[in-house]
Amino acid sequence: MQDFTTCSQALFLDTKQLKQKSFTSQDPTLPASDELRINFMFSCQSVFFEWISAQDSPHPEFLRRVDPPSTHKHIRINLQQLLTARRTIRKKLKKYLPVGTRVRRELSELAVNQAWDVVESTPVEHNTVYLHFRMLMIHKHVFEARHATNLMTQRSMEEHEGFLVPSVESSIESLESKRLTEDGTCSICLEDLVCGGEGVSMPCSHVFHVDCIKKWLRTSHYCPICRFEMPTS
Repeated sequence: MQDFTTCSQALFLDTKQLKQKSFTSQDPTLPASDELRINFMFSCQSVFFEWISAQDSPHPEFLRRVDPPSTHKHIRINLQQLLTARRTIRKKLKKYLPVGTRVRRELSELAVNQAWDVVESTPVEHNTVYLHFRMLMIHKHVFEARHATNLMTQRSMEEHEGFLVPSVESSIESLESKRLTEDGTCSICLEDLVCGGEGVSMPCSHVFHVDCIKKWLRTSHYCPICRFEMPTS
């Protein structure tokens, strides 16, 4: 049985900010003989909307909205590496951006083309290029009411009978801690994730309170948001 009846995603790229945040400069820390460096900065804000669809209503009922902290990825290459950068960008974004292969391919194509445009107009005295790609990922999950009820019942039985499979302890302890750069919501306890505080990032890039996600993974090896599977013993 699926956890939700329908699941849709939409990715939006802020093209206005891309133009505003793309620039070149002279980095005094680089040797004068060093070739041009290109910096790709990717940031993605995910927003999850969950709805329940009832048989006696033509419209789904809104359940909740979850706003995890943004994920960020910095990729730095030199001018020679720009020739093969499409593959590099796709590979590095696979872990940090939860989208399909086609979208990553299109995004890497856009990033490289934008880089070449900036490189061609870079003043000779400049040695660094900066490109900032800001994205918004909208997730919409619509649960069928009877499935949602069955799912909660099933999980309750599994917890009672000990059938949930926890993640292996070494994987839990190896999760990356990070200093939060903005406010958000922990989707486990639904309490605030406070800018400047500490959170833990899953391999799928979703961020939670340290105690919340460790307790969760000692019961279930699935990410509570996207169902990413952590290793089990």
